[in-house]
Amino acid sequence: MYWTGPLATLASVDGQDHPDHQSSTGGYEVESMWLTNYWFRLARERRTIRVQLHTHPEAAFHSPTDDHWPVVAQLGFVSIVIPRFAMGAVSLEGAWAGSLGADGRWRAVDVEEVITLTP
Repeated sequence: MYWTGPLATLASVDGQDHPDHQSSTGGYEVESMWLTNYWFRLARERRTIRVQLHTHPEAAFHSPTDDHWPVVAQLGFVSIVIPRFAMGAVSLEGAWAGSLGADGRWRAVDVEEVITLTP
């Protein structure tokens, strides 16, 4: 899942998109043609991806694949992983959140540090 926002409004998220992808028990891969077309659509609409969000089967963590293949490799980009395939009560309890640093490494952050819900 990608959370998106307008280029003109920094850090604002007001949209979401679920990419076409192939998945297996070992992970998933976003379809390259879908992603190419998606980038063009975002450009036309003057939007950007602010957060990548996905699930893991058990505990939430950033896997080596997550570390090396973010959809956006830019300082401050946010990645959130929800545990237990997001089954059960709707909650961010146990979620892992990270922010991409200037050195290209992910640093874990509190989910509340990167998400502020507004009505």
